[in-house]
Amino acid sequence: MEGTSQPQHFSSLLNSRTMVVVFATSIFMSYLFLRSYEDTSGFVVLYLLMAVQTVPLVLCLTLKKINYISLILFNHFVTFSVAKYNAVSVLKGRQSIPPDTFHGIQELLYCSLLLMVGYFCGRLIFFYRFNLSRSFYNLKLSKWQLIIVGSYVLFQGIIVNYLPPTLRTIHFVTSCAALVLLLCSSAPGYEILSVAFKIGSVLSVGQYFINSGSLSQFGSLGSILFIVAVVQGKTRNLLIVVFIGLMMSVIQPVKGKYREIIQENLSISYVERIILIGELMHWKYIEGGGDDPARMEREEEYVDNEGVEKEVLKGFARIGDDSLERVLAMTPSSVPFWGGETYGILPYMFIPRFLWPEKPTHRIWNKFGRTYGFLSSDDYSTSVGVSYLGEAYMNFGYVGMYTCALFFGFFVVLVERLSYFFIPGSYYFTFICFLIPLMTYAGDLSSIINSIVLMTSVLLVFRLQFQNMAMSDDYS
Repeated sequence: MEGTSQPQHFSSLLNSRTMVVVFATSIFMSYLFLRSYEDTSGFVVLYLLMAVQTVPLVLCLTLKKINYISLILFNHFVTFSVAKYNAVSVLKGRQSIPPDTFHGIQELLYCSLLLMVGYFCGRLIFFYRFNLSRSFYNLKLSKWQLIIVGSYVLFQGIIVNYLPPTLRTIHFVTSCAALVLLLCSSAPGYEILSVAFKIGSVLSVGQYFINSGSLSQFGSLGSILFIVAVVQGKTRNLLIVVFIGLMMSVIQPVKGKYREIIQENLSISYVERIILIGELMHWKYIEGGGDDPARMEREEEYVDNEGVEKEVLKGFARIGDDSLERVLAMTPSSVPFWGGETYGILPYMFIPRFLWPEKPTHRIWNKFGRTYGFLSSDDYSTSVGVSYLGEAYMNFGYVGMYTCALFFGFFVVLVERLSYFFIPGSYYFTFICFLIPLMTYAGDLSSIINSIVLMTSVLLVFRLQFQNMAMSDDYS
């Protein structure tokens, strides 16, 4: 259901809820802006950044027209601003923000505004003659389609163990798309089976953690469930996201110890592993077990680390991204500008490796971690993510960072327009699938673009089938 040829009018923004939000936020942000000149703690600027990152989503909810930039900025709000406030004020007990952190907050505020400028300028070009629908629609699955998709989601944590490393990235993208399809489709007559697969997808993520000790699948599931809940307007489902986030925060402090034990005892059964997790959590939260010594050597110790609440908040703090402020602090005073080194793969990243087996690999994450002190100098195996804004600054300074912010906002519009074009019309499935790669805040530009290309390639294989699923739905 492609949009009409008539442009949207400003009158579509004029409803009472939106006007109230605009009025209230204008006053609040003006107050914060004026206060920032006399504030010495730095927290007022952080609050201003939080407002800039959350207001677009609030406005979209009042308009019932969700767009990409609102969700991307809200993701920045969670992974940077909330995590930063938690780390600085709650855990470290500081009454003021350290200078390096404050610098990072200021620059992220400027870049957030530039992201919106690039995004809305792009919309004037790509969405001006496209009338966005207020409603999205589900795809329709037959019985066997539901069984195939649900089974793949259910066993994706086991399948990955039998795949060569070269196929695991494609498997991750495919499993994300399959989960979104399961959550954003209808299966008339098989609703109970559909619910069973959805519950099973959560259990399969738990099984993956028990088997590997990695919480990455929990993070991906939580992100997808959050996006689906917001786009579909099912706010009650956000309780599941909150529960997953709480579980990740609780497990995070004992994850390293658990992984160390199971790697030394690979023959431990699932029941024994579940018991082990319970014992480690009892040791950590009830008996007051100490921090992991290896981690304490790499990270600054928090001032107050007593109590269950502080331990859970320390687990939550691990989702925060510090790459931008670390890059700003060390470049170019300690680390010379990289001069575009990390963008070297962009000209040929779209060439398949089977056509060019010797194609250089994109491996900046370990070098970045060692160069900027996230890792020890002799650690050549661990990877550390860097945000696309931090990557731009460490290559070309402020000019590079601000240009990247504008470009990324424009790029987001291109991807969002693709989500409506891929299956002509407004569908939850394509809207969310193309959004997921853009929601990775601690991701460099090449990795984000590569994820978009992989997602497009995976969906292209089944595009005709998706179109048939859309045509078979009742409303058409």
